[in-house]
Amino acid sequence: MPRLLKMKVKPSGCDSNCKCHTHKIACIAVVVLSIFAIAYGFHRYTLRSIEKHLFNNPDIIIEALQNKQRMEIERAHEQQMEALRLMYPIMASDTSTPSLGKADSTRVIVMFSDYNCEFCKQMHTRLTEMLKKHPDIKIVMKELPVLAPTSELAARAALAANKQGRFRQMHAALMANKGEITDTLITNIATRNNINVTRLRTDMQSQEVTQQLETNLAIANALGIRGIPTMIIGDQMLSGGADEITILEALDRI
Repeated sequence: MPRLLKMKVKPSGCDSNCKCHTHKIACIAVVVLSIFAIAYGFHRYTLRSIEKHLFNNPDIIIEALQNKQRMEIERAHEQQMEALRLMYPIMASDTSTPSLGKADSTRVIVMFSDYNCEFCKQMHTRLTEMLKKHPDIKIVMKELPVLAPTSELAARAALAANKQGRFRQMHAALMANKGEITDTLITNIATRNNINVTRLRTDMQSQEVTQQLETNLAIANALGIRGIPTMIIGDQMLSGGADEITILEALDRI
């Protein structure tokens, strides 16, 4: 399973306080109805009948709230699908974002990841093997450094290396790294891969790199991405648990 960002997850089960909670909701509903009745002149008998019915059947309120929540979820999903349809072609053809594989391919995976994420590293290995078997695929790499301060350090190094045509080398080395991400590590990777360290350091702090990271975060928020790694393929959003067959099937549906 992919590592999730911090989210508040509420259990779906019902505990011993459910009944009390249900009646509290019914009470709130009655108060709302009372205000409504005063405003619109409902007959007192009608209001009392409604009150009695709600207290005797509080599940009506629960069902109404659940229906409302279901409608909100469906609406949010529709909005997300529309955002994916609009954003995917833009992300897939964005030449300012580093990519792996065939540069002009129409079979594109947009990948959001973090160099401190173990599941991202596992997915990197999976996608690297896929590229060997399917060289017609393109992977657009969206750096999303959200797990730790060193995540941003690594993301900046990768984007800066891209300006020297060495993104693939920096990316692969950072994904293969098993220890802490440090300045020394980045310098060593740069030196081993013929990356100009002085220029790399300057570019890491550039406004261009900062803007790329801010744009990636804005896109992730707009698309409702809540975990990493996340892959966007057409109007489909896949988690880090997706296997090769699932990914290839998604590409075939573009």
